[in-house]
Amino acid sequence: MRRWFKVFPELLLVDAPRNMYKLFSFMVHDVYGHEQYVQHSLMENERSECLTHAIDSFKFSNPSWEKILEVVIDKDSIETHFPNVKAILCHFHLKKYIRTEMSKGEYDGPSSFD
Repeated sequence: MRRWFKVFPELLLVDAPRNMYKLFSFMVHDVYGHEQYVQHSLMENERSECLTHAIDSFKFSNPSWEKILEVVIDKDSIETHFPNVKAILCHFHLKKYIRTEMSKGEYDGPSSFD
């Protein structure tokens, strides 16, 4: 797993599903556009201390983490751990945000933008 990250460190995808499994996964894109897992962290809960520990473990195990240019995330707290990195929202959370905003009265209700 470290080898994948060492070869493709520019874009890091971070997945931490809420209210499901407490599995925090780090992934990279390979040259074929496929995601390759570079670390999994099984956590006790989703508190920020556990997320911080998973991120610190990732950084310790992958010294080339400083080469990361962009991170696709779904949690705001991750941005503080990668300060010089452009944060990109996960498309699932972006769609949820847009649906929530479009359902407000000022936009005449939900829209079929799927």
